[in-house]
Amino acid sequence: MHYDPKLPLIVETDASFVGLGAVLSHKMSNGMERPIAFASRTLSKSEQNYSQIDKEATAIFWGINKFFQYCYGRKFVLRTDHKPLVTIFNPDKALPTLSAMRMLNYAIYLSGFNYTIEYRSTHENLNADYFSRFPEPTKIAEDETSIFQTKQIEYMPVTREQIRRETIKDEVLRKVCHELESSSSNETQTKYNMHDGCIFYGMRVVIPKSLQQTVLNELHDAHLGMTKMKAMARSYCFWNGIDADIEMTVKKCRSCCLVQKEAAKVPVHSWEFPSFPFQRIHIDYAGPFMNTNFLLIVDAYSKWPEIFPTRNTDTKTTIRILRRTFARFGIPVTMVSDNGPQFRSNEMDTFTKQNGIRHKFTAPYHPASNGQAERYVQMLKKGLRCMADEPGDLDLKLDRLLIQYRKAPNSTTGQSPAELMFGRQIRTKLDLMKRDLTTEMNENSSNEPVSREFVSGDKVQIRSYRNLRVKWEFGTVFARCGLTHYDVEVDGRHRKCHVNQMRRTLCEGGDDIHADHSDSALEAAPSTSQPHPTIMSKSAETRPACVSTDSSVIDSTSPMRLPVGQSTPYRQSNTWQQSPQQQESETDQEPTLVQPDSADILRRSGRLRLPPNRLNL
Repeated sequence: MHYDPKLPLIVETDASFVGLGAVLSHKMSNGMERPIAFASRTLSKSEQNYSQIDKEATAIFWGINKFFQYCYGRKFVLRTDHKPLVTIFNPDKALPTLSAMRMLNYAIYLSGFNYTIEYRSTHENLNADYFSRFPEPTKIAEDETSIFQTKQIEYMPVTREQIRRETIKDEVLRKVCHELESSSSNETQTKYNMHDGCIFYGMRVVIPKSLQQTVLNELHDAHLGMTKMKAMARSYCFWNGIDADIEMTVKKCRSCCLVQKEAAKVPVHSWEFPSFPFQRIHIDYAGPFMNTNFLLIVDAYSKWPEIFPTRNTDTKTTIRILRRTFARFGIPVTMVSDNGPQFRSNEMDTFTKQNGIRHKFTAPYHPASNGQAERYVQMLKKGLRCMADEPGDLDLKLDRLLIQYRKAPNSTTGQSPAELMFGRQIRTKLDLMKRDLTTEMNENSSNEPVSREFVSGDKVQIRSYRNLRVKWEFGTVFARCGLTHYDVEVDGRHRKCHVNQMRRTLCEGGDDIHADHSDSALEAAPSTSQPHPTIMSKSAETRPACVSTDSSVIDSTSPMRLPVGQSTPYRQSNTWQQSPQQQESETDQEPTLVQPDSADILRRSGRLRLPPNRLNL
């Protein structure tokens, strides 16, 4: 049973011819005795020569000394099976005058305890008797004098006389000495020489095998290290393999190993880059900082940070924050953390297994393995320190810090965390300085299209694609063919035109419009003596207004439109075709709009374009 300071305490001792035994017990309320501890030891050679009364007294002295922490300062009962000791060590009686000095010393020691001594026969003192007869082997310490002498011999310096004596005893060096004395080997005499019974290798004495460890200890006395030990050895002593022995001595030295510098750092091993957002996250606690702890969650793919201020850092709080984050971004494949108790708990292990998360732990005291989270811990502390004097509470400053870091481009990815996480930039106050392209596009798309409708009889000018020198032709709207198509009568011919190829005009179509171009045509080639008869076919006369012929095919490419109501002064724009005298004569005239006749215009090859022959019925 365990020790109870409220229960009565009993110490029982006994001695045999081989050992000592002691038992510490409690006396229960029902009278039973329950042991607390047992102790035993063997007798030394000198103690085995004691008389039996001295052995029993030694057992009492040793037993009380063994249970000193339990006996000192409280009353206890001391029991022995040697009845004379009850009188000698009775605290209420004086010590006999003729007592031995050993008994006197034991009695003086026991006087410092509060006890009563009782006699118990050997048949009843079984526990202590058993342990005295089967004691635990005890290693007797060596005599202090012999220990001191041994150490002195170990640290005695190696002298030349000692080297000479050990050289004679060494089998290998004894052969070398014999070869040097007999001059039987030239190679040996070249390498070695002998002086005063010692062998020298150059200027260095050769150390025998038995003294090599002593010399190594002397060289390593101040723990100088391999390089300095080798330099010192090369000045004094030599034996085969001395460098290897020096290296091994330094490597085996525990004192040198305990003060060694840090191991060389290996090249940094980077984490594998994830394939998609929230595939791997890094988590860590920062703080206490500003009287608050912060749980940081960083996505390894997009570098998107989530920071949660919290008072507690226990597992329950950590799981609640993680569950809330996973509800927004999804459950990650891998989660990396340090070895904090909140991450190593059984509850966290169950949470990760239930959600299919692979939880990886970094090496203890090596925060670089979780560098993604550690970097954002530095960012958090630096940012909050910089904003310490700015207005606002901690939550406001934290939100400001997060929105800026989520929008700023990351140095590793070259893109902002928001772009990699959502595929777009998040909007901040800086976006107020940019053009609102969406609003402008909506406003432009919401503008009503320009209404351009014509009725029969409206005078229009249509785009001409058959004559490269004339951009517009003039005619009259004949009929409407659809939402955006009209039948236009031009010089008695019907043309189907798109509304994008038509403009309203006030100009009249006629021959005078082509006067300028007719003159240039006459100069290029003489006209025929008689005009060609114009024949109008019956099929053309009875043709429906909206039927398109080959001559009225419109190019699908729409030309650039001019503002509504603006006409082109063709005579003024064609002055490059006129002579200088004609240009001077026309400067005083008011420019007029003239439409050239298609029959008087030269073809691209230079031949005169003849009017079509139609049957005029």
